[in-house]
Amino acid sequence: MSCISIGVDLAWTRKNITGIALMNEKLEIIKHAVVMTDAQILRLCENTHADRKIVCIDAPLVFPEDAYAIRGCENQIRMHGIRILPVQRNFFMRRFGCLRGMELRQKLENKGFVLSTAQVRNQIIEVYPHATWKIVLGKVPKYKNTGSAKKAVAMETLLSKLRELNIKCIEHMDVQSAETPHLLDAIMCAYAGILHVQGKTRVVGDEKTGFIVY
Repeated sequence: MSCISIGVDLAWTRKNITGIALMNEKLEIIKHAVVMTDAQILRLCENTHADRKIVCIDAPLVFPEDAYAIRGCENQIRMHGIRILPVQRNFFMRRFGCLRGMELRQKLENKGFVLSTAQVRNQIIEVYPHATWKIVLGKVPKYKNTGSAKKAVAMETLLSKLRELNIKCIEHMDVQSAETPHLLDAIMCAYAGILHVQGKTRVVGDEKTGFIVY
């Protein structure tokens, strides 16, 4: 049975770019893209053909009803020594004017995908690529919001690790490109999806208040 993991490094505002990477069970990157709109993401998910698809999104997909509540899944990740921003519904609405991850999740559900921690055919999960990077690297080099020289070194470190993991990565990635960090995170999102299919991930939180797979 074929399986494709669709990694989505979702921009929290529609003004910024979103990285997408499609990975099969052989850890081959079969497609990658940088997009702007939800429609582009949905079209890519729909047009991907496999017996099983798992869409792995780096963005909050579920919020508690209390607009000021901090999600328990973030608290649990921090307890494991992994840095993560605590998110609230109210914060997202004030800062970004939307709950883009949740809105995308609902659009995917309308297309037949299911938010679930269990193993289902067309699945949606929330992932956190920084946590997956930390597990495979131990220490994650700063590859965003840093000077060009440090960024290039960090990118080479990440690309080297992908090769060690036998991930058939995108050839000739420009380590200076503004798109590359988003594509690398999308690859790690997709990798988390493959690991989840193989039963090799940790899940914190729940489907009602929010969960993260890493």
